[in-house]
Amino acid sequence: MQVNCRLCGGENSIHPGQEMLFCSYCGSALAVEEDRGPERLILPHERNDRHAEEALRSFLTARNLASPKDIKLDFAYIPYTMLEDDRGRLFGQPGRGVWPELGPLSFPPAGEYRFHDESLAGEEKIFPLDEDAGTLAQAARVLFLPLYRVRYRAAGKKYRALIMGESYYVFADALPSERPGAISVPNIIAAAAIAVAYLFIGKLGHSAPARILVIMTVALAGWGAFTLKARIASKSD
Repeated sequence: MQVNCRLCGGENSIHPGQEMLFCSYCGSALAVEEDRGPERLILPHERNDRHAEEALRSFLTARNLASPKDIKLDFAYIPYTMLEDDRGRLFGQPGRGVWPELGPLSFPPAGEYRFHDESLAGEEKIFPLDEDAGTLAQAARVLFLPLYRVRYRAAGKKYRALIMGESYYVFADALPSERPGAISVPNIIAAAAIAVAYLFIGKLGHSAPARILVIMTVALAGWGAFTLKARIASKSD
């Protein structure tokens, strides 16, 4: 959009929602009185699919969930209309006609926003803002946010996730199952050794009740020694 300087008549570009600018010809400060709708900002981001994949893998690994396979990524700038809820907190409503799995954004992500300019998105896709006049009239601002849409397989099932550009924060409604625990060879050997030891110790008894009593006594003694060792180790830490 264009506005003419009241002093020199020079034509200057103005962004939606911008209330003040300096004339590019004479340097005069110009206050914009006309209501031009909510401020529109964009969060520039240099697309990096590899970092997005690493963010997803780290997210699942930290929760001990199944590893992702056959990862497929899409990327685009999504317009979010920032509105206020009943408590005065801002939340983002995605534009209509964008990815169907997108839901409301509970917080505006941090970052170095700029006035919306398509050149700041490079050659990446920007979804157009598709909101009715009533919604835009209530909006505090409109944010064009960089988002990755991830489709992957894990534990034999298909899943989807969203990753915010810049922060690489992961959003996911459905998650894969936990990874099966790894088999510990030392623990198996230790358990086998204890079982064999119990068998030999049990032979010390002359009858079945006596053998059971001997095994229980040794087991309790071992448990007590293990507990004492754990307490000493925790105090030393």
